[in-house]
Amino acid sequence: MMRPFSFARLNAAGLAAMFCFLSAVPAQAAPCELTVSAAASLTAAFKQIAARFESSQVCKLRLNFGASGVLVQQMRHGAPVDVLATADQQSMDLAAQHGLINPKSRQDFIANTLVLIAPVGSAILSGIAPGGSERSASGLSAAGLGGTPASSESQAALLQQLSKPQVERIAIGNPASVPAGRYAKEALQHAGLAKTLEAKLVSGTHVRQVLDYVVRHEVEAGFVYASDAKGQQVQQLGAVATQTAIRYPLAISTASANPAAALAFSRFVRSEAAQQILLQHGFSPKGE
Repeated sequence: MMRPFSFARLNAAGLAAMFCFLSAVPAQAAPCELTVSAAASLTAAFKQIAARFESSQVCKLRLNFGASGVLVQQMRHGAPVDVLATADQQSMDLAAQHGLINPKSRQDFIANTLVLIAPVGSAILSGIAPGGSERSASGLSAAGLGGTPASSESQAALLQQLSKPQVERIAIGNPASVPAGRYAKEALQHAGLAKTLEAKLVSGTHVRQVLDYVVRHEVEAGFVYASDAKGQQVQQLGAVATQTAIRYPLAISTASANPAAALAFSRFVRSEAAQQILLQHGFSPKGE
């Protein structure tokens, strides 16, 4: 009569044979997952790019959006990140200084333009067309004026309007961590208006919050990127010339658990398909 099977009766040879058999059974490959930390202004475009990337790759993307400076701080505190995309060079420089990114993987992939916006229906401020002509903000379409800064005289006139007593609140990203806020602050300083307007400034934790303030009519004006304003219920008053070119760098984290897949995503962001998505969302070619 056959005795029931018992693991206790397996001798050393039997255990070894069973181990070899189990080892020979192919294990199911662990799913590839990448964490991408990207500037808040990239939210809509990167969600679309991620969907396109996932449809052609075996990797699942986890997207983390925020102010560029905050993203770097998260990495410094151990947040797991495979790819970092910031809205400025300064934040990426900081990441490089702390050894958080592979410097050889760093590349600019797109550009942007700073614009001054106002709530829909507001007639307090006048927009400046690229050619320098002035027009009432209430007569502008939600699509805005485009991303070409006007002449220096028109720029001065555009920003000088913010001194009007009717303009009580101006939304701006926190310059300490939000690149758009830093660009806006530099523009105001260059125009000699930083001290004059200081009491009117309302700080946002990221550029999308600044946009929300304007959409909800909580402020009379705000500084955002052209990509943020595109298609939104706001009026673009004009493009604001910045002292620093607004170019977005992307790099692979030195702590990436899957650097090969991270490189594949980095290349995809620079592909023609992804670049077209970015341009559709209001960004500018990085060569401009």
